[in-house]
Amino acid sequence: PGMGGGGPPPPPPPPGAPGPPGPPPPPGMPGMRAAPAAAKKPIRAIHWKQIKVPGPGAPMNPNMLGGGGRDTIWKDMPEVTVDQQKFRLLFEEKIVKKGAKQQDKEDKPKAKFLEILDGTRSRNINIALTKLPAPRFLKASIQKMDGGQVNKEGVESLLKLCPTQEEIQNLEAARVANPDTPFAPAENFLFTLSGVSEIKARLCLWCFLLEFENAESDVASDLKYVQGALAEVSNSKTLKLILGAILNICNFLSGKEFSAFQLDFFSKIPNIKDGVKKNSLLFHVASLMCEQFPDCTDLHSELADVHKCSKMDFNSFGALLDSLAKKLNSAWDDLAAIVVQETNEQLKTSLTNSLEDIAHRIVILKTVFARLSNRLKKVALYLGYTKTAAKDVGMQDLCKILSEFSMDYHTLYSKKQEQIKKKQQEAKRRKTRGVMINTGTEVTRPRDSTGGPKLGGKKRPDPTAADVSDDGNNANAELLLSALVQDASKIKDLKKEYKKRTPGAGRPQRRKTLRRTLINPTDLAAAKKI
Repeated sequence: PGMGGGGPPPPPPPPGAPGPPGPPPPPGMPGMRAAPAAAKKPIRAIHWKQIKVPGPGAPMNPNMLGGGGRDTIWKDMPEVTVDQQKFRLLFEEKIVKKGAKQQDKEDKPKAKFLEILDGTRSRNINIALTKLPAPRFLKASIQKMDGGQVNKEGVESLLKLCPTQEEIQNLEAARVANPDTPFAPAENFLFTLSGVSEIKARLCLWCFLLEFENAESDVASDLKYVQGALAEVSNSKTLKLILGAILNICNFLSGKEFSAFQLDFFSKIPNIKDGVKKNSLLFHVASLMCEQFPDCTDLHSELADVHKCSKMDFNSFGALLDSLAKKLNSAWDDLAAIVVQETNEQLKTSLTNSLEDIAHRIVILKTVFARLSNRLKKVALYLGYTKTAAKDVGMQDLCKILSEFSMDYHTLYSKKQEQIKKKQQEAKRRKTRGVMINTGTEVTRPRDSTGGPKLGGKKRPDPTAADVSDDGNNANAELLLSALVQDASKIKDLKKEYKKRTPGAGRPQRRKTLRRTLINPTDLAAAKKI
């Protein structure tokens, strides 16, 4: 074809091929193609689990809602309109570019705090703050001395962390220089405490009130145990009998006549043993007490308070009461300093009454301690101490001697009691050995005219009476007699056969068994199997 304009038109495009592009839009006019829609951001995932709801005609299934039932809270739920656009904006996931978060952290300025304390002081305060209430509540607790929020350990910790005058001045100067910058936690704690008037005097007085409450409870209970221990030693009859038994035995063994002995001899008694059975002297004392005084106790159960007093220092109570009296005088001075600054009249009256009551209680405790000390000397004299030794004897030492001795005696006393009980049981068995135990009931049977018991309502036959009647029963009698003869002959043959099978001479080993088993043998073959 030629190159001119009169040539044939081009062939049509194949099916499925895109058509020729249209003409470009005129300048200044918008394009005919729509702009792509903005991509939606993903919504934050909700991690929950679905409960299967059974259909109207579905069978019962325990794995479905309500175990397959249909009367649940989810039945006929109300329709709630949800603003989807609002919740989509609220719960869209924020797309953060990599490195943007780290850049924000670096660009964000760090919070500034006023720090004027050294590292050790600040660290100690921060550790104590973990066991104390918040500083905003702490100030009111200190002013009211409220033990509901701060216990004794907390008050002692506050007393150690109490701010000094120099620290208070530095904190006030830092606050004036930087009024908008907050304090660090440790500095804020000290600055809060500095706002309480006479903070040290309040904490010292509060600590004394709590300390006396605990000390009074401990001292009063211990003094009660001391009083009970002295009464137990004075009133113990078993202890007196044991002392008498030891005294008599030792007087015989030594060939001397002593009227008393020192109690430190108690520790040597378990080591003195006899030469026959190697039993200690204390075991023989316990045996003597069990035989002659069976109503006595094991002594250990009578000295309950003595055991407790053997572990406490009675002499330290006097020093403790003197220390409380000195602290009471210091508490009066602290109260005087607080009253000048305190405006709460009710608190001042309450503190004054508390100190007066404490002074009265200290006087009572000192009086009780003095009387128990005098009673201890009397008990020491009662036990045989001299006047000089009674003044120096300690409550703990005396109770320790008696407690350890009572424990040793208790062990041997219990051992002897078991031996006596075993002997009594053996004697009881020996008396009843071979004797039929009578239960107290007798079985009576009806008797007949001959004196014998009735058998099934019939008269018991007399084996000695001969049947001389000459009737039709004679034939039966002959048959019975022949059967007895046959059985007797079988028994005789069986014995012979058994003797042949038994090895060795002498009495057969299973003779008694055969006699017991083969009373009426009917077959020799069956006997051989046996």
